[in-house]
Amino acid sequence: MLRVGGTAQEKAYIVNSIDDGRHSTHCEAAGGPTQLEDNPTLSYTKGIFEAMRTASDLLGIQWNLGLPMNQTGPARLQIAEVAELVLGDFLLSWQLGSELDLYPVNGLRPASYDEKAYMLEYADIIMQMSANPNIKNPSIIGGPALCECNTGWANSDLIDNHGWLKRCKRAFIERGFGLLIRESTFRDNMNAFHVVHYPTDSCAIEGDRLPVEEIEAELYCVSASSRTTTAPQCL
Repeated sequence: MLRVGGTAQEKAYIVNSIDDGRHSTHCEAAGGPTQLEDNPTLSYTKGIFEAMRTASDLLGIQWNLGLPMNQTGPARLQIAEVAELVLGDFLLSWQLGSELDLYPVNGLRPASYDEKAYMLEYADIIMQMSANPNIKNPSIIGGPALCECNTGWANSDLIDNHGWLKRCKRAFIERGFGLLIRESTFRDNMNAFHVVHYPTDSCAIEGDRLPVEEIEAELYCVSASSRTTTAPQCL
């Protein structure tokens, strides 16, 4: 299984074509989805998924693919629609949102954004995916992929105090002037619990950002006979 996503997924979008003729990925000017990593905004075409499918046909690779959560009303589901069509059964799981606890820090949500607000948004997007006729399998969603970087959020808190693995008791979703109330069970749509672990990083949360070159030796240990990776991974 390979993961395609990360903080850059939060403003990623799919386009029909790119001016210079590329069909995979394209980075716009810096200053994109996050302040900490300064990732550029990603745009890409259907070609990236076709390349992934070719790799899967040859090697049997399954994919954990990131979906943006920077917009929820309505959710931006075009990536899900196209990727599912191309990847088929090789699509193992969606990662809905990345490092949600950093959203207030990165300016994607107000400072008051907390676990309850996040779970309501998560439930809302699950409902939208389930109602989307272009998404055939809305039951392979994963999360929460928290950073847990001095934000006050914790996976254990979501599980123990907010019922992440049980249910979101009631989802109160604003729709125009009305309020839609619906029982929402995460586990009916989830097939993965995403945990990220950062033995080290190049984020500027505490002090200056570390150059990537300085931590490569620690993240990737390469020998003539094997390669051991201790970089962040989803479990």
